[in-house]
Amino acid sequence: MTESEIEGNPEKQEGNNLKEVIFKYLPYWYYFVIAGILGMSMSYYYLWYSVPQYRIHATVLVQGEKKNPNAPTDLMKELDIFKGNKSPENEIEILKSRSVMMKALSELEFDVNYYLVGKFRKKEIYKKCPFKVKYEAVYGPAYKLLFNVSILNDAEFILSYNASDQVGAYKKKHSFGESITTPFGEFSLVKRIGADFATFDDASTTQRNFAFEFTYDEPTLSTYMSKLDAKILVRLSTVITLTIDDPVPEKGVDLLNKLIETYLKNGIDEKNKMASNTLDFIEGRLKIISTDVSEIELSVEKFKTEKGITDITAESQVFLDHVKFYDEELEKNTIQLNLI
Repeated sequence: MTESEIEGNPEKQEGNNLKEVIFKYLPYWYYFVIAGILGMSMSYYYLWYSVPQYRIHATVLVQGEKKNPNAPTDLMKELDIFKGNKSPENEIEILKSRSVMMKALSELEFDVNYYLVGKFRKKEIYKKCPFKVKYEAVYGPAYKLLFNVSILNDAEFILSYNASDQVGAYKKKHSFGESITTPFGEFSLVKRIGADFATFDDASTTQRNFAFEFTYDEPTLSTYMSKLDAKILVRLSTVITLTIDDPVPEKGVDLLNKLIETYLKNGIDEKNKMASNTLDFIEGRLKIISTDVSEIELSVEKFKTEKGITDITAESQVFLDHVKFYDEELEKNTIQLNLI
């Protein structure tokens, strides 16, 4: 008997083993079908109901002030204003500060969340909502309610909500622009500029159910402060990269743009404040110098009158030279003041 006959055919042996495994688990085929269906259902559920997050980036260049050849640089140096060097690390802390974020949020439509309501879920749509909520102040349960809006036509809608037992449910027809009074505040719904309301007059329009909710200032501020990331990606670079993740990319873009705008405006306001303080200081010094020069000139005139001096002596000439020096300094400071 040869060696090959003893060992047998490896491929034939693997095929036999595979058949044995298949026949062994074949009676339980329905378990595999159920597991497959469950897996596909869970995947579909996750993809359908999970909220995707979008990453938005922005960059800020931190640089020194450009030198103006006509500016009174000596005066600026001595007064230590308009410093040209900025630390990127310090600017990062300013960009991530609570005050800058709060000011940026106050100028955006982040106090109300808007949704498009479908059969199975609702989707936040931000400024794509055809209407906008206007209000002076709301309180109490208003921040815990979801207000449903069903647009009937170009002019009317149905507002509904389901509050606590004390307040109860609400469902009533209103007109756009009408003031709506509730137990927790007064507000109105106005048409957003650019929205095509003519489509709602068409009975075939299906996307006419919306919702909105009021948001607390403090939780919104904390949420976006935790989302914001600012760092220097390249060593020794002065470029700061801002990053934020948000399910509505338009909100992320608006926030980063407004954040940078607020940061730059704060820098300008700070410079203007420092310049104003410096201007007040210079004006005060000029008044003192002007008073001193006037008093010296009066003293000279009085001395000459009392002594009957008609010719200028060498000593008097030196004295008058000092007066001339003060006049030149006064003129120089006036010119610098005008430049500032």
